Amino acid sequence: MQKMRTVMAGLRDHTLNHLGEYAIANVKDYLYGTDGLPVSDVISLENTVGDKAIIRPSGTESKVKVYLFARGASKEESQHKLSIMTQQFNRWIQQ
Repeated sequence: MQKMRTVMAGLRDHTLNHLGEYAIANVKDYLYGTDGLPVSDVISLENTVGDKAIIRPSGTESKVKVYLFARGASKEESQHKLSIMTQQFNRWIQQ
């Protein structure tokens, strides 16, 4: 549980500069309430081409969940972008 808190705090303190190969254009931290939604330990990142990552601690397990969304001109392009983002988050969370 402490590791989850550390990962989430680290993301808030040192937000990533890129999501995949593109710069991050928008960060939403739901810990302070955003878009009229209730307060929640969730962070949403969006890059300049519309790819997204939503990060939150699990409510029932001791792990951080990362949901990745990618847009591409083809299925292969989207899968490639998701692969890069997956590797990026795996490296970041393991630090």
